[in-house]
This record gives sequence, structure tokens and C-alpha cells, in this order.
Amino acid sequence: MGPVGDLQIDDLLQLISLKEVFGGFAHEIAQPLNALIIAAQVIQFKVDQSLLLESEKSYILQRLDLMIAQVKRASEIVDTLRSFSRGTWLQTCGNDLIKVLGKVHDIMGQQFLGRGIEFRLDGPESILLATGDPQMVGGAIIQALAYSRDHVEAVAAWHDEQNIPYKKWVAVSCAGTNGTVRVEFSWDLGRMPPDEDRDDASTRQGFLVAKAILNEWGGTIRASDSSVVITLGG
Repeated sequence: MGPVGDLQIDDLLQLISLKEVFGGFAHEIAQPLNALIIAAQVIQFKVDQSLLLESEKSYILQRLDLMIAQVKRASEIVDTLRSFSRGTWLQTCGNDLIKVLGKVHDIMGQQFLGRGIEFRLDGPESILLATGDPQMVGGAIIQALAYSRDHVEAVAAWHDEQNIPYKKWVAVSCAGTNGTVRVEFSWDLGRMPPDEDRDDASTRQGFLVAKAILNEWGGTIRASDSSVVITLGG
């Protein structure tokens, strides 16, 4: 595969370096996270054995439970990102597109939740990929979700400026027949005119790389003002 878009050698060096740096970070952050869990559990034990009133015990123990749950969630996220940087994050997915999509959502779901964007998934429980590397398909899905996320944010911002109510959501529909797979990411433009959209997919390096890879497998990724469609096979 040749050069893609404006991706230069310094971009590649930065990406490779980021992978190395993050791998070390993920390893280092795991230890303090584990220490926090152990400390919280010790405090739970001490509180439970204390002479505090039951109502006070309950109040403290509930918040320690919440703290432990959140730290465990942080540890899971770090583990997922570490496996992503190693290229092993989809080993348990096989060639199942729905499992790949689920793994991507595990990584990016908080970005949608934090922005108040509802994530909707519709389709069968399993779709096997006849062509394509699940790891690379997962990368293409990441680019599609990033594009969708940014577009919904832009649409919401336009509605805010116009003082018009707008509900943020991204719907993902999947289908697979006779070796052909199609995944569509769509959202509502509301009352925003299509010509207000300023985000051009052809300027996004990640989007261009995903398109080049999918083309090698007889697929493609296409973006419009209200959807992104990934196809493979056929």
C-alpha cells in the first residue's frame, strides 16, 4: 500500500512512538489502581468492624463500593487499551463482526456517553466476516464512530446556536448476506441544513487509511452529512 493522503513519515513515527509510550503507561498505571482497590477493601473491613452507627457504616461502605467499582472499571479500560496497543484486543472476537463492534464500543462508548450521545445498535446477534482482517475492520469502525461522534456534536452545536431542541444519537445497523457485510452509522440532522456541514472525510487521515485498506478487500467506507457506511465483500 502506498502513501495515503497527507500522512508523512513524521506522522508514522509519532504513532509508533505513541504506541510505545502508552504501553509503558498502561503497565505503570495498573499498579496504583490495584493499590487503590486493596486500600478501599481494607477500609471497608475496618469500617465494618468499627463502633460507628449502622447508618454511618452503610453510608461509608456504599461509597467505598462505588469507588471500588469505578477503579475496577478504570482497570478494565486500561487493560482494553493495552491490548489494543499490542494488537491483541480482538483475539476473542474471531471473525464475528458484532463482537468486533462490541469491542470498539467498549473502547469508545464513554466518549458518546460523556457527550450525551445515545448509542443504538440494531441487527443480528452474529455476522461472520468472509473477508478482511477483524483487527483492521475494527480500526475502520473506530474511524466511522469518530466521524459520527464529531458530526453529531457539530449538529448539536448548530441547534444550540439556533435555540432549537435536538436529541443526540448515533444508530448502528448491521447486515450480512452471501459474504457481503454492510454496517451503517447514521444520525439525525434535525433542522440543520446539509450545506452547513464543514467536515470533509477526505481530509481525515484515519478515514483515508481505512478506505485504502477496505478497498484491498473489495470493500469501502463512504461518508455523507448524515451517515457513514462500511461495506465488505460482494
